[in-house]
Amino acid sequence: MRYFLVALMILPIFAANISKKYMVANNCMACHKWVVDKWKTSWHSRSHYSKDPLYKATLQYMSKKLHRPLEAIEIKCAQCHNPRMDVKKMSEDEIISRAVGIGDKKTDEAINAAYVKDGINCIVCHNIKAIKESHDPDKRGYKSIVWGPNDTMVGPFADAKSPYHKTMQADHFLHPNKLCFVCHYNGRNKYHKLVYETGMEYEQSGSTKQCVECHMSEKRERRLANIVVNGSLPKIRTVRDHLFMGARNGDILQKALDVKASVNNGRLTIHLINRTPHRVPTGFAGRMVVIEAHFGNTVKKEIIKTQYLDRKGRVTVPYLGKKKVFDNRILPKEDRVVTFDLPSSNLHEVSIKIYYRLINDDLEKKLKVSDPIFHKNYPIANLKLKI
Repeated sequence: MRYFLVALMILPIFAANISKKYMVANNCMACHKWVVDKWKTSWHSRSHYSKDPLYKATLQYMSKKLHRPLEAIEIKCAQCHNPRMDVKKMSEDEIISRAVGIGDKKTDEAINAAYVKDGINCIVCHNIKAIKESHDPDKRGYKSIVWGPNDTMVGPFADAKSPYHKTMQADHFLHPNKLCFVCHYNGRNKYHKLVYETGMEYEQSGSTKQCVECHMSEKRERRLANIVVNGSLPKIRTVRDHLFMGARNGDILQKALDVKASVNNGRLTIHLINRTPHRVPTGFAGRMVVIEAHFGNTVKKEIIKTQYLDRKGRVTVPYLGKKKVFDNRILPKEDRVVTFDLPSSNLHEVSIKIYYRLINDDLEKKLKVSDPIFHKNYPIANLKLKI
């Protein structure tokens, strides 16, 4: 128990120096409103479990299966989800005490601190002084980061100035994949199985495209701030929207696949050409893509997803998967061919719907997430063919 108390005294130093001025993104809105408004639409703004129902349901499921406090699992996942969280590990003493309903105030305060609940916000990405690049999945998140001085915001411009904070240019903003791959390169579960590997997929694709070219926006000219500095407005620069675009907040899905279809000899053939430098879907291994062919009242489907089994051979979340038994995701540059036999020779038209789901059918049943955004079909392509 003595070690536990000492640990609690030591661990908070990781983020104790964050100034209240920079703790939450809303504090940055006075100068950078358009940046923060775009960021608020992203999953980065919802990386804390209190703001993401799927993440919370996953933690609750893991807590139940592992017989460990939800807070202990959240602290582990915060390595990427909330890298500025003060507490980095829960001691075994506290795990035991929480089993009998005795928590620790400092741990609870660390997990629910305002700057932690604010997600991957300004003070996370723009206070990184340097990145220690690593292919090791255990070195993700804060373990790859060297934080900068508390009062310094880091970005891509050498001549940036602000009356409210110091500024610094950094290489990882000039080569932004380095920043993205702090968290999105790869990750593995307790059985050492890779459960996401977007960065590895990117490198294997041979692409030279930057993540931000698709997931932020096209470059555009505008002012980064809307305040007067030394009698004049900041200069107009070439910048990108901070969308960190996904299925919910942009047109990225419609650009992911080239889709072509034809009907010959009683068979529908669909070509799906992956235009992205990673698999589709990628990232969280619970996503799926569905191809539906509507032949009048008859609907045929092909589902693209991954599936993991736990140590007892049951379907489970990727983070508890001892074995990956299914993975038919579309590789970068792959031309995936999907075929369906026509159910009747009397058809005159076939309708094709291709859509993305934030959670696949297996996990939807297990996690029981009620938020409608996780039950929505996000369109990739819709086609109609005359037969």
